[in-house]
Amino acid sequence: MNNIKSINRAREIISIIIAYGFRDIIAMTPILKIIKNPIDKINIKHNGVDLRKYSRGERIRMACEDLGTTFVKLGQILSNRNDILPKDITAELSKLQNNVKPFDENIARNIIEEELGAKIEDIFESFESKPKASASISQVHIAVLKNGDKVAVKVKRPDIEENILTDIEIIIWLSNIIEKYNDEFALMQPQKLISAFKAQLLQELDFNFEKNNTLKFYKYFQNNKNIKIAKIYDEYSTKSILTMEYIDGIKISDISDDDTKYDRKKLVSIGVDAVLEQIFMLGFFHADPHPGNLMALENNVLCFLDFGMIGFIPPNSKEAFSSIIMSINSADYLELSKAILDLCYHTEIKNMDEFNMAIFILVSKYIDMPLDNINMEDVFNELIFIIREFRLTLPSNIMLLIKSLVVLEGVARNLDKDVKLIEHIKPFAFRYIKEQIKPDNLLKQMKKLVYDYLHILREFPADIGDLVSVMKKGSMKIQLEHKKLESLSNTLDGLADRLSYSIVLASLIMASSLIITSNMPPLFHGTSVIGMIGFGLSAIMGFIMIISRFIKKYVKKK
Repeated sequence: MNNIKSINRAREIISIIIAYGFRDIIAMTPILKIIKNPIDKINIKHNGVDLRKYSRGERIRMACEDLGTTFVKLGQILSNRNDILPKDITAELSKLQNNVKPFDENIARNIIEEELGAKIEDIFESFESKPKASASISQVHIAVLKNGDKVAVKVKRPDIEENILTDIEIIIWLSNIIEKYNDEFALMQPQKLISAFKAQLLQELDFNFEKNNTLKFYKYFQNNKNIKIAKIYDEYSTKSILTMEYIDGIKISDISDDDTKYDRKKLVSIGVDAVLEQIFMLGFFHADPHPGNLMALENNVLCFLDFGMIGFIPPNSKEAFSSIIMSINSADYLELSKAILDLCYHTEIKNMDEFNMAIFILVSKYIDMPLDNINMEDVFNELIFIIREFRLTLPSNIMLLIKSLVVLEGVARNLDKDVKLIEHIKPFAFRYIKEQIKPDNLLKQMKKLVYDYLHILREFPADIGDLVSVMKKGSMKIQLEHKKLESLSNTLDGLADRLSYSIVLASLIMASSLIITSNMPPLFHGTSVIGMIGFGLSAIMGFIMIISRFIKKYVKKK
């Protein structure tokens, strides 16, 4: 941050932070010695009302609005993080809106012509200069192509990328300093948050990212008669321009109770199941399913719009998330504890008994409750409260997933007050688990196990050699902490048993391979019978190992 523009912007940011009543955060650091004479806005008022009448959350939201696009986007992302921020703050941040004044229509036309390398008149049969919608990063114009197709043309704001990158540079600089002087701020792991924020925002700034996401969803749902994804016109799209099929429908939130054209319950069921299929089957999902991005079309077809914000959920997270749903359903609090820890960062908990007790109390609350009475938002909020209490942190993609499901449940309830998200989630979670124990998936996992253990066996002699070498030099250090040694002993016994089993299995596979390649008699159709028997035993042993793991993990312990 060494140019005049960055320094002046930093001074403006600090001034607004101070003006909204957060001088104490800045005052405990040397920031004011570095950025001198911040702009005086101490007497600032919002809509003519003294700022002291506003809550902490409201002042943070208003500061983000004053600071512009980057901070609005940051606030929107942080509104998903109930695991690290108090609810009064996240509730206010969730009110941040993208709606801003449109930029000059002539600038929009110039950007389109420069990006597509042709005059507007040569590209479109007609083009509406007045934008249909305007947001913080782009605005949308309606046009008709030469072939008669009606399209929506999304145009990125001029200089938006440069301004955002400048702001992010200042945010990183400020957070680095504040983190050194504020322990509570440091616990939030701000650098990790900012890194994820920067990556997400840069993706939104590149319309190729949204284009590719839209194409993926279009391909996946193209045979689904209940789901519509807008067609992308690749030849009229660039990093700064996105041209897609114009969707003429109605926002699902605008469907009135007495509107007989649409079946509200059916639309809710279609939308919820489509998002859950994205999560559990695709592994990536529409992460912003608010009413403005869901359109109802004729014959109760549901259209998803705006794929600029996408969440990704890898297989291990899907497995843990499925375990959470199944554990709540079966009231298995120990399995729920394990699933939560599998998802979280910093899983070292000083008192596991207290953590398990907190989970037990949560599960006990829902154990006798009918499934259709369980509110997923309440469950998630209580889980997040426990996670915060024990200073755990959920990955940003999981928080995005939870936020998306909560938003989806809220949208669905506005159309159908009887909808229960957990009723829809449960079959998808069970379906995912069943998929994992299909023979072909078990075979893949068995192969991976064998390769992993073979790798361990190959590296074992070298590792032993390194260990002996360290011992000979007298530089080996062992640090022991006597804590629940009996439990540790039982764990080590179990690990030793599994390792011994795995070594025998790997040795059997290697021996069988050698026997078959050496054509050791007796032979059957040119293949060693002994080797074939060895491979058969290996397959049985591997199958037993995998099945035992699944039984231990997914069958409730009596």
